[in-house]
Amino acid sequence: MIQPPPTQDSGVVSISFDENGNWPAYHHPASGQILDDVFAIPLEGPINGGSPGGVIFVDVQNPKNPIVINKIDLPVDGGVLV
Repeated sequence: MIQPPPTQDSGVVSISFDENGNWPAYHHPASGQILDDVFAIPLEGPINGGSPGGVIFVDVQNPKNPIVINKIDLPVDGGVLV
């Protein structure tokens, strides 16, 4: 049986992938994976041209202030990797 999350769980920040700050502009940041304090997010569908996909790595040690660690551009949609 699937257990719902605790009622006190909530989102702490919302990020738009639209080239504001360090966030790249993509139509579809796909489902990501977290390992320790690093969130790997596959990217698909660039808004302003460029690489068709990629993976962005984000330090989420402080969830209220996520920090981009690195971005890898790929010749394919990033969702096929993660």
